[in-house]
Amino acid sequence: MANDNMDRKDLIDISANKINKELYDVFNGSDDNTVRRWIWELIQNACDTSSTPVDIYVQHDIEKKIVSFSHTGDPFDNKSLRGLILQKSSKTEDIEKGGQFGTGFITTHLLSKKINITGTFINKNQERIPLDFNLDRSNWENSLVYKEAIPILKAHISEALEELDKIDETQASGDNLSNITTFSYTLESLSEHPDENKSPVVQGIMDLEKNIPLLLSFSRKIKSIEINGVKYIRNRVGDFAKNDFFSYSKVRINDNPEQILLIKHLEMNFEIAVIFKNKTVMRYPENSSRIYCRYPLIGSEYFGLPFVINDESFQVTDHRDSLQIHNKNNTILDAAILLYDKIIDALITSSFSDIHNICYMEEQNNTDNLSQKYYTESKKIYCEKSIIETANGGKKSLKEIKFPSIFNSNFNDEIKQEVNTDSKKNVIKDCQKEYYDLMLNCSNIDLPKYELCETLYKVYKESHLSIQKVIELISKGEGLLNNLKVDTLEWLNQFIDLLQKIDISIWKDREIFVNQKNLFCTLSNHYIDEMDVTLRDVYAGLLNENENKAGDLENKLINKNLDLSKSVFIGLIDTFGNKEIADKITNIITRKLSEEKSSGSFEREKKLQGAYDKLFFWMLEHEEDSKTIFPLLFGMRMDLCSNSEHIDNYNARLEKDKFLEETNSDSLDAAKTKIIDLKKELSEMQEKINKLGNAVEIERNIDLKLINEFEGMDVAEIFENLAKLAIYNETDMLRYLDYTKQTPERKTAFLKYISTGVSEYYQQVQEMLIKSEQRVSSYLTINGYDLKGKKKIAPTAYDSITNKDGDNIILIIRPSNKKKVIFYYDSEPTFLRTNSELWVVDTDNPMDIPRQLTLGDILLVTQIKVIPLKNLFV
Repeated sequence: MANDNMDRKDLIDISANKINKELYDVFNGSDDNTVRRWIWELIQNACDTSSTPVDIYVQHDIEKKIVSFSHTGDPFDNKSLRGLILQKSSKTEDIEKGGQFGTGFITTHLLSKKINITGTFINKNQERIPLDFNLDRSNWENSLVYKEAIPILKAHISEALEELDKIDETQASGDNLSNITTFSYTLESLSEHPDENKSPVVQGIMDLEKNIPLLLSFSRKIKSIEINGVKYIRNRVGDFAKNDFFSYSKVRINDNPEQILLIKHLEMNFEIAVIFKNKTVMRYPENSSRIYCRYPLIGSEYFGLPFVINDESFQVTDHRDSLQIHNKNNTILDAAILLYDKIIDALITSSFSDIHNICYMEEQNNTDNLSQKYYTESKKIYCEKSIIETANGGKKSLKEIKFPSIFNSNFNDEIKQEVNTDSKKNVIKDCQKEYYDLMLNCSNIDLPKYELCETLYKVYKESHLSIQKVIELISKGEGLLNNLKVDTLEWLNQFIDLLQKIDISIWKDREIFVNQKNLFCTLSNHYIDEMDVTLRDVYAGLLNENENKAGDLENKLINKNLDLSKSVFIGLIDTFGNKEIADKITNIITRKLSEEKSSGSFEREKKLQGAYDKLFFWMLEHEEDSKTIFPLLFGMRMDLCSNSEHIDNYNARLEKDKFLEETNSDSLDAAKTKIIDLKKELSEMQEKINKLGNAVEIERNIDLKLINEFEGMDVAEIFENLAKLAIYNETDMLRYLDYTKQTPERKTAFLKYISTGVSEYYQQVQEMLIKSEQRVSSYLTINGYDLKGKKKIAPTAYDSITNKDGDNIILIIRPSNKKKVIFYYDSEPTFLRTNSELWVVDTDNPMDIPRQLTLGDILLVTQIKVIPLKNLFV
């Protein structure tokens, strides 16, 4: 008995020291991998307890700070529970087991230092009894020194072993017991993490959820996993098949449309998983593990493999977060790279799309030599495959294409400020498509489809066409802009505008601009051309053949077709305008005039005199400007044009221009024609004046014959004729008859034939107006007009209308029955002189579509060629 106690004491001492070290490492060295490891330790231990597939249940409630993990594996017995207490692995020689309740279980204490275990226990008599056991290490703190921590842990272990002895002695009660073992944790970790999303429980659950499809596909030891009532079950899809190199089968989780193709190496038995949907290869879940040893290796999401591989014979580290340096691992990975090559070829042959998704690797942020080796070897394979769908519908390899993308890890290297606002991010997003469309106009490069650009950066950066790279290609003249599909200057304007929008500064000292010699240049020592064309011609005319200043000037001036008006260019480039060229002209002319005076020879070459004449006339036309920019030459202008004929011609031209302006004519011939027309018009007006005396008499003598003609017309025709006389109702008729001084008999005769018609037609008119207003309003509302605030301001006119262009208008609506529009109201032409639209519809034809009647329509139909403007604009 003494020996047993001594054995237990030694065992407790050893375990306390071991547990203290593991707890200290977990709580003081918790990295991203450690905080996620607890869930995988529980899953592995659950699978190791049973020789048949297990069901796993995970419940978590952040608000209540509770997590429970249950499984249907074999229940605890004395040996397994003792191993859990002592943190001693119960590993057997069974290759299927990875070490039950070894030191990895300590990571679950990140959730809570006290764990409640319930389920079934097999006692020493091999009887099944209820289990309710607390593994309590709550008094341990990572701030304790060694001498303080060890006694606490020894006491915990001793109490737990005594409790185990009691449980082992407990007799069976005969009750039916569940075959489910549950580990319950009251969360402590949340209080230690200001951001609960970074707590171990959240990190572990997220890690499990994203790896479930591949976990269930690879691990045959798990039957199902249920998280907070959501169950995931592995289903086999289709038949097993193989070729000379590999076999494959299809797996689906639940009824997910995505399937997992498990491709197994025939000799070495490792598996590579490919996720697909309707013959489209899908990307693996973001940041999912790339290496499985039945369970995922935490941290392998950044390993240099573009595919996910599972091999239970991988040699892994104790913490299951990386591969050991072992020949066995190298042999497996070498074979996997060769199989990966054949898988891509098979997918191409089978016409799968988006194959680049199994070429995608997370950003390599480690320097692990093994990872870097296979990262490089993988890229050598997939960059040569024709798997990228191009913008023109073909397929190219990653080496053959260029993908323009602003979004990349070096983004802030190209932009002089952080993208830290939503508005800025939206600008960049819009610019991304603009940048792509610009590159589409470059015939010398093959582009992938637009939606692939951002993804391909993480697949093959070598083909990334950054803004900086484009600038370098332009400035070095490496042919990017050869054979453009649009004008070169038009393309450069769009590119420069793009640089301005995204606030990139690296272009300022690069040769991406074009001077007036059509040579690429920087902005430095160059100018925006704001010269008057005539002054520029004067300057060129002053130079002789031996002087190259004109050519030098063109070299220093930016091509006028480049738009440098944006605010971003302020302070980066100066302008060269009339003042600057005037200074150069003044210097040359004063020198030449001085030379003439010194030599006594005033004979000038034709070219030189032509330049002087141009400047002379320019000064006369721009007198005020000339005084400012030519203060010296303006007083000497008569010396420039010594030929009096030029001066006379100039004065004559001023008179001519004044005459043409007064007659509003473009030429003397046009003015002459207008004068003839005016004389003719005056003659016609005089004739009208002579006849005016008889006009009233003519109107007074309305013959009763007109009344007889009315008897053969319908109501509409009568009123069309009356409208010509401005008669719209009985009041207008009486006023007209009084004006024309008709006898009472004639008044009676007129009213006899129209009195009934007036009332009847007035009613018809009102009905037509109502119908036309309803049909036009409905049509316009459907077609983007806003009539919510419509106000009637006249019988046929409506205000507060917004058309589809967003303009406020007045709307005039008229019936167009019998294929004609009659204007009855004086208000109609008045409103049509404002910002208005005229819409018409035939109310007798229910199928007639309302249409807008414009001045162009009227001119086209009436064939009016001349519109007299006299008395129109007053």
